[in-house]
Amino acid sequence: MKVSRMIAIILSIAVLSSLVACNNGTVPSSSTASSSSSKSVPTSDNIFDNGPTVKFVIASSASSTSLTYEKMKLMAENIKTASKGKILVDVVWDGILGGDRELMEGCIAGNISAVSMASSSQLTFVPEVAVFDMPMLFDSKEQSVEVFKALKTTFDTIYNKYGLELLSLSASSFREMTCNKNITKIEDFKGIKIRTIENKYHMQFWSNLGSLPTPLPFSELYIALQQGLVEAQENPITGIQASKLYEVQDYLIYTHHILFASTILMNKEFYDTLNNEYKAVIQKEVDSYIAWSMSSQEDVNADAITAMRTVIKTVEISNTLKAQMRKAAEPVYDSIRAEIGTEMVDKMLAAAQLANKIK
Repeated sequence: MKVSRMIAIILSIAVLSSLVACNNGTVPSSSTASSSSSKSVPTSDNIFDNGPTVKFVIASSASSTSLTYEKMKLMAENIKTASKGKILVDVVWDGILGGDRELMEGCIAGNISAVSMASSSQLTFVPEVAVFDMPMLFDSKEQSVEVFKALKTTFDTIYNKYGLELLSLSASSFREMTCNKNITKIEDFKGIKIRTIENKYHMQFWSNLGSLPTPLPFSELYIALQQGLVEAQENPITGIQASKLYEVQDYLIYTHHILFASTILMNKEFYDTLNNEYKAVIQKEVDSYIAWSMSSQEDVNADAITAMRTVIKTVEISNTLKAQMRKAAEPVYDSIRAEIGTEMVDKMLAAAQLANKIK
């Protein structure tokens, strides 16, 4: 782990150093941004004519073969255009700057300006995000959208506490299971060696179902499935398709077991060095990116399923099996309460119940 963290830091420094070299020392990171903020700030009328050039990275461990990556690249271009070339964003995906753990560490420390990642990978750093790991909680994406709206302000404050600015919090899809064995009843989960992320609540849920959760880096997953080191995995549909996991699995099972909560985070110290006009441009384009993601996800998922359909069988689970899976999820709620207290869990449950009534 120490070696991987060192590699991530070295790569991050290399990327940021190249940005500086390309622009004769314009602002690439929180430390240099701090020095520029002490200078007089131009008026809003000419802020992008005479203001400083700011460069930063948005890093992710996700695959750059996805449409989501292309849309984030477009977001970066829109930020550049709206700021008259004064805000330059480098989108660095594929885990080039490290896995999710290294990216979170780097963002909190200020070595990486911004990251795009699922909340489920942030548990070690932001314990309160455990409420997004409550399995079998949501019946639909629409319900989750209402819940996220209700809790956004609460999580703004929470992320600030850990040195992060929450630019976006969204729920675009669910995690689904793929397996080399069909799942039609609760007993079918027993003994299945399933790759999960390194998240104790996810692992507890699969253990409660009788499976054998095995955390592995996403970059190693395809080969692990191909070689039979694990026989199942769980990810959003677009991730399954983009990484071609369907090539080494027989069944795509619509478990809808855990919401895929996505975030875009920025190092708060770096964020605070930006003047309001710069912040506004960044936030506007992030909001547009998230709006596209939310509105297009159903079509994107459908396209992904169409691309996989000739290779992998799709399976809808029964209401009986869903109810049994919800029963297996209840002890996970208790574990989360024990870890972070009852307040956030109760807020999530209350918001989910309300959203279910008004959807």
